Amino acid sequence: MRPNRLSRQINKAKDIVKLTPRIVSQRLNTVSGRPLSPRVFYFVPGSNWAADWVGRHIVNALQVHKRPVELTTSPWFLRQEIIHFNALGAFVAAKNQTWPRKNKLIVTVFHGFSENDPHEENKQSEELIQNVHNLVSRKETVERFVTTSTIMKNRMLGWGLPENKITRIPLGIDLDQFKPAPTAKKSKIRQQLGIPEKAFVVGSFQKDGVGWGEGMMPKYVKGPDYFVEAMVQAKKNIPNLFVLLTGPARGFVKKGLSKADVPFIHNILPNFSHIPQYYQALDCYLVASREEGGPKAVLEAQAAGVPLITTRVG
Repeated sequence: MRPNRLSRQINKAKDIVKLTPRIVSQRLNTVSGRPLSPRVFYFVPGSNWAADWVGRHIVNALQVHKRPVELTTSPWFLRQEIIHFNALGAFVAAKNQTWPRKNKLIVTVFHGFSENDPHEENKQSEELIQNVHNLVSRKETVERFVTTSTIMKNRMLGWGLPENKITRIPLGIDLDQFKPAPTAKKSKIRQQLGIPEKAFVVGSFQKDGVGWGEGMMPKYVKGPDYFVEAMVQAKKNIPNLFVLLTGPARGFVKKGLSKADVPFIHNILPNFSHIPQYYQALDCYLVASREEGGPKAVLEAQAAGVPLITTRVG
């Protein structure tokens, strides 16, 4: 290959310094006419939250079975590979960046709806509907669609996605991590977290604000407005009510709880693996979402032996 051509190819990479050595090698081999055999790259947002840990578990499980798979937060430079987008939003955000490079695409769809699907109107419905339009318009470019529930599979069929391309894989959790705690351990965890001894503790462990900042703008699909209103009403009958929050972008919820004088603690954890002990501190868990992809918190709470209150989200 001529040096100037190789130089042009490398200069096209926007963030070449962030690429793993393996991707650099793949890139150079491709432009030099020696493409490697296709591998699976599982796309995650790199936020160190639930989606990233799901991806990590999937990759670890596949690697045990000697399958060539890697996590990636930047699939834009891949050619002739298999890219699995972890969520519909990630696929839509990618726009046309992966299409011309002969990659095979897989998209996981946790939730979404079209104009014809029953859903509760909220301020972000139009954006969610547009995501589905985007997916349907590009269905020919996708090799396989993955979803977690029969409800969503039936909904996807209604959008016109081909049934032979849809695979349903139910959500799973690690039962070695999520399990009930003895009373003594529960008291110790509460003490460590600074929760009053006689508090009635309600948990909410999710991301329900727009973006990855403070989260003052609510992500209505996750029901943060419902959650705050439920806590305001509960406070009237439960004087010792206390809320335990984790997850990024919880500003809207924290502002609402503060205004209603509902005591709470919000801890952003180093990583998702610290979540199980937070369930062990609870008296109940509340899912207030309008739409969900499982939700995984239902399984986690049940495995941890925590009473659960949830909207009808699957």
